[in-house]
Amino acid sequence: MLYILVAVAFTGLAPYDTLATAATALAKTPFPAAQIVVPAALLVGLTVVGILILGQSRVAFAMSRDNLPPK
Repeated sequence: MLYILVAVAFTGLAPYDTLATAATALAKTPFPAAQIVVPAALLVGLTVVGILILGQSRVAFAMSRDNLPPK
């Protein structure tokens, strides 16, 4: 849902046919702090997702050790 809201906000900043990248939309925003906050939030979000993916193998291993997955 958050991704959709960000996409709508970026499209509202400039016509959709002029948006090549997210940086194009961020350059047109009237909020200079958004040019720092949005990339930082993306970096933190991708880091968290990467950590969760790496940890998922440990969860599956622990479940299999406890005989929790269906046979």
